[in-house]
Amino acid sequence: MLSYTVHALEIALFARESVDLRAPLRQAQRQEGTNEDGKMRNDFNKKYENFVAGLSSYFRLGSTVGFTSTGPMAAISVQRWMLHQQLWSLFLRLHRANLSFQDGRASCQLLTQNIISTQAQIQARCAVCGSLSTSHSQLFNAATVLLVDLLFSSRHRDADPSNAQLSRLMTRDKIREAIELLRTQSDAEGSSRPRDPQLERVKASAQRSFIALEALMKLKEEKSGKNEKSNGASSTGNRERQEIKSDSNARKSLKNKVMDIVETLQGNTKNAAPGTDQASLNSFSALDMFVPLPNATDGIQDLDVLPVLSNDPSCNF
Repeated sequence: MLSYTVHALEIALFARESVDLRAPLRQAQRQEGTNEDGKMRNDFNKKYENFVAGLSSYFRLGSTVGFTSTGPMAAISVQRWMLHQQLWSLFLRLHRANLSFQDGRASCQLLTQNIISTQAQIQARCAVCGSLSTSHSQLFNAATVLLVDLLFSSRHRDADPSNAQLSRLMTRDKIREAIELLRTQSDAEGSSRPRDPQLERVKASAQRSFIALEALMKLKEEKSGKNEKSNGASSTGNRERQEIKSDSNARKSLKNKVMDIVETLQGNTKNAAPGTDQASLNSFSALDMFVPLPNATDGIQDLDVLPVLSNDPSCNF
């Protein structure tokens, strides 16, 4: 449908504009110490509002067009979800730098949960669109942001402990949903389709993603277990003093472990060949590979927000 392509190109312009603006802003921040990120996010929030207002009625959230249709009209619901998923992924890129602040955290949680829920709908509705590499990347990035928030957020920061616990439980459930979506898609791509180099690369990418997420989840569970043991063995006053004293060292150690997982994932991404099996991928899930940290994020490109304009699996996004 032509209108989908037009709206997708609008999102591509958003992505290009965000990249063009962020590079000089970061350079200015380093040289002058200024902070224009907030203004840029506000400007893009207004663009988001205008974009949603200008969407065709059948592409707006809440529309039921395409749910019961057959033929070409059946694609409308999937296209609706894909447009919003791409848009949310772009805005997650803009807001995740403020994950440590309350407003940024709230925005990131809404965006990530919407991305994961939408991917579940896409995969249930269309096997082709659900298996695109951009969808895997968006799903992985969303789940990673949720996991990083779980790992580095402090329990005592929340005013209401019961609400904080419920929020953490729901966040964990959403992360597990993302892991299962990646696992299911990886298994389906390997079993039901003829061998194809591009599809094998997509399969390997999905495998690496859910293995890395599982490793991060394991790290979170280990961290939670240590906190519970420490809380049970200390009085309230002693516990608060211990938390303040050990928080800095614990965060540094945790950051190193997280970066080890990310670096190992990147290393396997570069070295993996089509047809990589589960056994070889499991070799880095034990967190026993250590690589120098400074280059951990070198070469990462903002490719997960590019609009999907074709269902051709040969398209290398």
